[in-house]
This record gives sequence, structure tokens and C-alpha cells, in this order.
Amino acid sequence: MTFFWTVPDKISKYPEIWKKVYIYESESETAGFVKIDEINAMSNNFWVTSYTSDRLTPESRFYIIKYASEDGLQISETILVYFELNPKELRLVTSIRNAFDPILLKRIEDHHLRNGLYFSLHSFNWHMPITDFHLEDFPVAFEPLLVLGGEIFTFTDVYLRNAIKDISLTDGGLAITLDRGGKLKTAVDEVTGLYDKYLKFAKLDYMPDGVGLGSIPLPVSLGGVISRNLMSIFDIFKTVAY
Repeated sequence: MTFFWTVPDKISKYPEIWKKVYIYESESETAGFVKIDEINAMSNNFWVTSYTSDRLTPESRFYIIKYASEDGLQISETILVYFELNPKELRLVTSIRNAFDPILLKRIEDHHLRNGLYFSLHSFNWHMPITDFHLEDFPVAFEPLLVLGGEIFTFTDVYLRNAIKDISLTDGGLAITLDRGGKLKTAVDEVTGLYDKYLKFAKLDYMPDGVGLGSIPLPVSLGGVISRNLMSIFDIFKTVAY
């Protein structure tokens, strides 16, 4: 089993200080981390960014790393690690990655894409009615929604900071404005609107029998709307049909 990490700038700027990487393990995500190994921080003048061991058990334990000086007197802050993608994660993450322009991908790494994927999964579960899907048992028919949500969450996670970096220049009467915030908002609003629309329809299948969603519009000749009570009858018909 192998996990990876990204070397922070405040570490990479001082290779003369940070010589070791300490590996920690815990049964809890919040406390109880114990040092289980240490490795050299660099190999052939390149920063080491992965660790492999047969004893790693990400199913039941949590892992972090810290950089340390040669004598161990200086120890860095905690740095998160990321495990290899399993086949299903890799397939879905690849679909999310393919949606991005190569220019945007320069700032997006696999762990950003995986985070976006799981944020999308949680978003699906949170939307009423509440469900409790895991990636392993998520319905294949709704995977396009999972990918679309992953694209939205990944993009906003990585590029939201650009929204506050608008630029306005004036030179000899010529005004130039780079409205990153406006473009970002427009793009996110359009995609999120599409995502919400399909998410609502997808969750209809998981409404408890006998529970209506409210009123649905009908032509005036048919009375305008169907009440919440009649919606419940539709659920009963569905139950009988199955």
C-alpha cells in the first residue's frame, strides 16, 4: 500500500533544514498518532513524496507525516497524505478530469478531484430525501450526476480564490478590466442550476411511499395543480405496480 503527499512551499524552500520525514499512524482521526517510521526527505536531490509499506491499513487507521531536521529538534506541522485511488475512484476521477481544460488542470491534482468526488457523493445523500450511499454501492445509473457534482466542487475548491483577484487598469483613457469573479460566478451558477435540476429528479425514486413532494403544475383545463394528497396516491399506485 502506498500513500502520497505534496511538499509545502515553506518546506521546499529550506532543504538544508528538513532532512527527515516522520510517518505517524492512529486509530482515530483526531488524536493518538504514533510515529511508526522515518525516511529521508530527499532522494537524488528530489523531494520524496510517497511512502510504501505492507503494514498500512487505510481501512481502519489514519496516517499523517511531519518533516524533521537531522537531529529531530525541529519538527514541522502536520501534513495530510493521500492513498492511491481504487479502480472505481480512478474511473470516476478520470471522468471528472476529462471535463477540465488542460490549462485548468495545471493547478488540479488527483486528491483535489477525489475530494470533489466525495463532496458530490455527500451532496447527493444530503439532498431530500436523505440517503446513505457509499461510493461502493452508489447506483450506476446516477454516476453522471456524481461526476457533474465532482466537477463543480473541484472547480470551486481550487479556483474560488481567483474570484477576489479582479484587475482593473487605466492607461491614457484605455480601461481594461479582468472580471474573474463575475466569470466564475456565471459559470458556477449555470452548472449548479443544471446539477440541481437533475438531482431533484434523481431523488424522486427514494421518496418514502405515501409521501408527496407538494404540488405539480397542470394545464388550467385540468384544475391547475394536483394537491399533496393526490401525490400520495401516485406513490400508492407505484407500490402496487411493483
